[in-house]
Amino acid sequence: MESKPRLGIDFGTTYCCVGVWKEGGVSIIPNSIGERTTPSVVIFDSPDEKFVGEDTLYHVLKKDSVKIYEIKRIIGKKYNQIGDLLKDFTYNIEEDDKGEPIIRINQEKTYYPEQIANLIIDKLIKNAELYLNQKVNEIVITVPSDFSDIQRNKIKEAAELNKEIKVNLS
Repeated sequence: MESKPRLGIDFGTTYCCVGVWKEGGVSIIPNSIGERTTPSVVIFDSPDEKFVGEDTLYHVLKKDSVKIYEIKRIIGKKYNQIGDLLKDFTYNIEEDDKGEPIIRINQEKTYYPEQIANLIIDKLIKNAELYLNQKVNEIVITVPSDFSDIQRNKIKEAAELNKEIKVNLS
């Protein structure tokens, strides 16, 4: 009986990479357009129309599009910890009633950083499942050594949102 594959995900600030242990070594899994890395980006053309990862590469931004990038820089931090970073982002980051950063897409739709990370991780897993032609139920995600426990937990939470998958951090 063949065991289900375990993915390794390098969840990068700008790009992500997915690998799987195969035939005594790691094989990098290409995304849906054959690239070995996938942008860590989500574009919202409207609150309900979004493009994730490689689907953003050739997307022409509309006037009201919101492009979310570098989510890894704010995930797991309080709003008062990201003040110096706000100038680096073109999207709207506000403070919720618990002091957490929240990304406003429009008047009605907001996302927490881990929800954006979840969209990206979901895309990576779906690409891998299509490539491997089988379901993935365990992943290892690399995180920077200087990540706090809160940041590590938020990445894990992002990977576990809306799915039954075992997540380990490295």
